[in-house]
Amino acid sequence: VEMIARAGLIGIHTVSASRSVAPFGGAKPALGTNPIAFGFPTQGDPLLIDLGTSAFMATDLKVRERLGTPLPEGVAIDADGRPTTDAALARLGAILPFGGHKGFALALAIRALGVLCGSALDIEKIYGYLIVAIQPDLLLPLEEFRSQLSGVIAEVKATPRQEGSDEIRIPGERAYRERAHRMQAGIEIDR
Repeated sequence: VEMIARAGLIGIHTVSASRSVAPFGGAKPALGTNPIAFGFPTQGDPLLIDLGTSAFMATDLKVRERLGTPLPEGVAIDADGRPTTDAALARLGAILPFGGHKGFALALAIRALGVLCGSALDIEKIYGYLIVAIQPDLLLPLEEFRSQLSGVIAEVKATPRQEGSDEIRIPGERAYRERAHRMQAGIEIDR
């Protein structure tokens, strides 16, 4: 979606992934972590939003299992549907959707979009990648869109902060900062 946004389009990317997440109220996995990403052109770096619909990402679960680090409370269940903070037990059970029924609803919508891509044909993998590019100037001239969205972002960043908060960070800002740092300092690779 970053490349789409840098080309002056709005990008949306969804992935219907393999089963690792229980539906709201369920005790077994039925959905994937089903991420969704958006990219919007602005006057600077694109606004990038990338999130999974699960309370914890499957890759992070594998890392926690390898390191023996406990999971946060409320993100996973074991094979019997009981809450667990043990990553190994969670891999035998399921991750939970973020935000309860709201995250479940979004995960199901992404799964439904995956059906458009043939994900219903493979009962085991259920992969379905959908990429949408929207030409903003069908509704609003591109430069006006960039300007208005940049203004919205500036307004959000200028919101008074809660005590202890150094800044209002827009999705994607940390990744841009980290990329710039790594381009200068290099990348450390974990053995």
